[in-house]
Amino acid sequence: MDSGRAFFVGRGDGKETRTRQPSTQYKAVSADTGGVYTFAEHQLDLDFPPHIHHREDEGIYVLEGDITATVGDQAFRMGPGDFAFLPKCVPHSLSNHSQPAARFVFVSASGGFEHLMDDFVEAAKNGHGPGSPEWKAIEDRHELHFL
Repeated sequence: MDSGRAFFVGRGDGKETRTRQPSTQYKAVSADTGGVYTFAEHQLDLDFPPHIHHREDEGIYVLEGDITATVGDQAFRMGPGDFAFLPKCVPHSLSNHSQPAARFVFVSASGGFEHLMDDFVEAAKNGHGPGSPEWKAIEDRHELHFL
């Protein structure tokens, strides 16, 4: 899509990516924004373990529930209306403390986060998980590393 064109994504809807990601609704993907950012709504069904992005800054804004965002040596307990900035090159993780699972929106700049997640979902569907050569290749390609 041309990043100079307006578009609308309604409540409960999301942009299609290569793989189905039931916990994530992408509202704007890299192709929509000229590569500037990705914007999505996510339900934190699984905690995100400590990892580092080397090319994306992230921001998260909690809609429902209770999470902890650990960023470097800081831990932010977050609820509805709270925002945290997760700078690139700083280790971070997210933990859910709610049932049902917490929901938040996130922006990832630069864009392309959806490709990273598509690659991980495809690898998992093919039986490759964390620590496998296939997983490591995805981490290297997207400049993200789990700690």
